[in-house]
Amino acid sequence: MSLDRRTVLKGMAIGGIAAPMLGAALPALANGMTGAASATDVPVLAVVGTSSGAAFAQGARAGLGSLLQVRQAGSDLVRLLRELEKMWHGDRPMRVVGLLDDASAVPLLDVARSAGTRIAWLGQHSVQAGGSRHRLLTTDRVEGGARELARQLRDCGAGFSLTEDRQHSLTPVFQAEALACGSADPGQWAAAVGWLLARTDARVPAPAPLPHSGRTPHPGSFVSFLIEPEGV
Repeated sequence: MSLDRRTVLKGMAIGGIAAPMLGAALPALANGMTGAASATDVPVLAVVGTSSGAAFAQGARAGLGSLLQVRQAGSDLVRLLRELEKMWHGDRPMRVVGLLDDASAVPLLDVARSAGTRIAWLGQHSVQAGGSRHRLLTTDRVEGGARELARQLRDCGAGFSLTEDRQHSLTPVFQAEALACGSADPGQWAAAVGWLLARTDARVPAPAPLPHSGRTPHPGSFVSFLIEPEGV
């Protein structure tokens, strides 16, 4: 089944962008979502926007440390896209993870598609004062990631709903939800996603980012992604 628009990004033709980049099912991570920079130590670039970007980058740094580079996708988005395109067409492979608003994510994913990369994780995150909703489209490359995200969201006490779809699957492969309880930290979701995506292929344990009680989440709609060049 080709990528179905019902799975991600309300009101956007993200399906047409993402489908060609979702490769065939790749081997599951040997140690789930815990484990370390890979044997080749491929660097990881985090591309973030202004809203919730700091939390995403904080989570990614907690998981990867010095192997992580961070770029802001602000007013120089066009320049950043040119740099990414050059990098993906070059001989220096780099994984790119990120969290952007819908409008910024679309051109970045389009450039990635044109460069022949593959996407192992594509997420749509809708955040409101009462909690968050997460719809993920994944490959086996990030097996266990949705469950780990749900666990972290439960741990921080935030209300959420989460659905994971998989290419070639007619029904969701994982679903979870919970009501807010106790001293909820609804802004923790972005740090949790950053940690998960940055630690793909990691084998050295690193604790998940701790919740920051009282942090107010940025409302809105966001896209998260894990982009990998062929051969990585």
